[in-house]
Amino acid sequence: MPLKILIFQRYCGLGDREGADHNALQQLSELIKQNFNHPSIFVWGLHNEVLKDGIVSGSVNLTTQLHNLAKDLDPSRFTSTASNIWWLEDHPIHELSDLQGFNQYTGWYDGQPAQISGWINGYHKTHPDVRMSVSEYGAGGNIFQQTNNTTIPEPPNPGGKFFSETYQT
Repeated sequence: MPLKILIFQRYCGLGDREGADHNALQQLSELIKQNFNHPSIFVWGLHNEVLKDGIVSGSVNLTTQLHNLAKDLDPSRFTSTASNIWWLEDHPIHELSDLQGFNQYTGWYDGQPAQISGWINGYHKTHPDVRMSVSEYGAGGNIFQQTNNTTIPEPPNPGGKFFSETYQT
């Protein structure tokens, strides 16, 4: 059986410097034009964790432009964004692409890992039309730091120095 690979092509070059919006649009355009015929690409990633200028309007406007550009160049593929402000469920940035990823670290910065399912179900219930996923989870697990726990250990201190792989998995 031949190997089948799906590629999520993500572009992350946003910033607050002068000309950054034009640069982001140019880079996404070039990325799509260069890879348009690649059979494994199924989604064009627009950005990861962006709040442009620390305000909503800048990031919303640029995300809308990036989504529209991707759809103009390739209407056959999805667009996606990833957000690190998952607790702001009604933030407009979460509904501008075809797919929305959330970088969700429940069990690392606060709470317990099992709580993530409640958040996922709650978000889906209040936003049934948003196609969402957890695009990042966990944090800095260290393969050289192991524990013998057979149950979920206590969360590590994010400011500490011990980040067991056991906790992350």
